[in-house]
This record gives sequence, structure tokens and C-alpha cells, in this order.
Amino acid sequence: MRNGDVFISNQGVSWTVTSYVNAKCVHVASALGTEKVVPSYNLRTGAVKDSLLPTYYGVGYLGLGKYKTKVGGKLTKVFSTWRSMLTRCYCTEYQTKNPTYTGCVVAEVWHNFQAFASWFEANYRKDCDLDKDIIGNGKLYSPTTCCFVPRCINTLLNGNLASRGNNKQGVSWDVTCNRFKAQISVSCTSRHLGYFDSEQEAFEAYKVAKLEYVDEVIATYTEVLPANILEGLRRVVTNQLI
Repeated sequence: MRNGDVFISNQGVSWTVTSYVNAKCVHVASALGTEKVVPSYNLRTGAVKDSLLPTYYGVGYLGLGKYKTKVGGKLTKVFSTWRSMLTRCYCTEYQTKNPTYTGCVVAEVWHNFQAFASWFEANYRKDCDLDKDIIGNGKLYSPTTCCFVPRCINTLLNGNLASRGNNKQGVSWDVTCNRFKAQISVSCTSRHLGYFDSEQEAFEAYKVAKLEYVDEVIATYTEVLPANILEGLRRVVTNQLI
């Protein structure tokens, strides 16, 4: 094995030998710019992996840095969050089951797991979910459009499109009463709002109850979350009720 020799890995990446020390210490550089020290055996068998190669839905790559995908044999919270984000945006099967994510994308900087993990480390709140709607436009995951919010806030943004069918949000048809029924979910419990002769009347009752509940949640988190997140929450919910 000589300096300048080129090997193609099982990933299809070209690796060039930059310095051969011995069979256990070969300095190589990939076509993508990664530099590593590997055993010659791994190089010859194609077992050298490039962290800059997009291997998650054709866009995501692990990158070069300190953040790990596993610790103690278990997936890290940050990696699971990053991978789930990519799944929502780039997995056709997932979007078929969850059409609200159609058209969603991840900013190029976050294609790199290391960049996402650095942002995650600085912004993560325990027991909170990654949200792209409250301070963003609802379609882009990026450092400037995402934040972490408690799950109870994140669920407020769920319009239940998959389960409500053609009915307006918070409204269903009661076959027993032959009237429209309005109900709202509060802390994972369904709260009955009444029966109505028209879908619009039921929806109006739901709107009032939903905004009152949002204001209660905002009051609860006034001292916990930044004002822009709380303001964004009410804005998004209000827009969903138009």
C-alpha cells in the first residue's frame, strides 16, 4: 500500500492514502473531505465509513464532532430527535400517514447531526418537544424557526386532521342525537361543550373554549417560557380557527 493509492468503500466513497505508517495505521482522506486513521484491512475490505456521507433519507449525515448517536448502547435523546425530524420531512410513508408534514423541510445546516446537536444542547428543555410552528412558518425546521415547548402546548397545535374527517375542528356529528357535538381536549381529557343544530354553531363554541384554554396555558407558563413563544402560540391557534 502506497501514498496516493485509492480505495472505494462499501458506501461508494473514494478514500486516498495520504500517509502509510504500518498495517494498523494508515492515514486516509475521503473525496468528501473526511480524514481518518484506519487499519489497512478495513481499507482493503471497504469497511471505512464516511461521516459526511448523507445516509439518512439522502440528506442527513452524522458529521464530524463530539456528539454521539449512542451512549451505553442506547440511542441518545438528541439523535432520536434529529432522526425523527428527518423522518417527518423526508419519509414518504410517514407523510402518507401524516399528511400535515407534506412540504416540510429541514434547513441544510441541520442536515449535519453535529450542528443540530450543538443547537439542541444549548436550547433543550427537559420533557419538551421540538416545535416548528410557534416561532416559525410551520414548514421549516431550522435554528431560527424552532423551539422546545412542553407537550401540553405542542398538542394545542394539533388540529386532528386525520381523525375529524370533513368536520370542522372540535366538531363531530352525533348519530344518537342527530345534532352536531362540540368538544375540546383539556389535559388529555375530552370536555363536552354541547349539542348544536349547525356545524358552524358548534365550531363557534369550540373556538371560544379553545382560546380560553390557550389563555389558561399561557398564564401557567408566563414565568417559564419566553414571551415570543407564548405570543406565537396564541397566534398559531387563532389562525387555525379561522
